[in-house]
Amino acid sequence: MKLWTIYALICPITISAKYIGITSVTLKKRLQSHLHEKDHNLEKVQWIDWLHSQGLLPIIIPIDSIIGTILQAEQMEQYWVYEYIKAGHDLLNIKHIPGSRELFFEFLRNQSKGL
Repeated sequence: MKLWTIYALICPITISAKYIGITSVTLKKRLQSHLHEKDHNLEKVQWIDWLHSQGLLPIIIPIDSIIGTILQAEQMEQYWVYEYIKAGHDLLNIKHIPGSRELFFEFLRNQSKGL
């Protein structure tokens, strides 16, 4: 069992969430990892690189925490990904997003409206 923090990467220009993640390290360390890693999420990497080229960095904020297993933390992460999508944020997450991101976002937003 570990303490996991669910966090959002916020765009400093639009002040909207662009990515939801989980970490068991400090948010400062996790942000540093995002700034230097080139992972499989190309859109997230390109967004961070673009911000950096503008002299900006994403803002990292905690949105929740859980003491539990990585599976439990990932379930909480998925919950928050869906909540942020329903709230209108265009997240760059690829984990927890089945198929077409645009169609899935539309589906979740319609669900939140009761359609």
